[in-house]
Amino acid sequence: MSHQNLTAIPETIVKGTSVDYKRTPAEFPANDGWTLTLILSGPPPNFTKAGVANLASFDFAITATETATLGVGNYFWEERAEKAGKKHTYDSGVIAVAADLASATAGSLQTFEAKALAAIEA
Repeated sequence: MSHQNLTAIPETIVKGTSVDYKRTPAEFPANDGWTLTLILSGPPPNFTKAGVANLASFDFAITATETATLGVGNYFWEERAEKAGKKHTYDSGVIAVAADLASATAGSLQTFEAKALAAIEA
């Protein structure tokens, strides 16, 4: 798997683009039987992705097709480690999903204020 040399999920991802990163949780190593799952919860739909064990690390490869299904907005995220019925939060935070500029139509990403000003001026 090729990585973007990321060691954590980025603060922002763009719909329709791929995101690859590697996590190496010392307290929850993959080669000790732990699993690590990424969970996103925010605008529909929620999203879950299992990390792939790679020695003691976990590789996450989120495809462009998968990110294209996410709604634009902020999601809470968590990486959850599990082994033998035990569940632990490894890391968590908030991530922004941004619109895909390549597929946006002219004017579709204007702010409400910009649209209102154009309507007033017209």
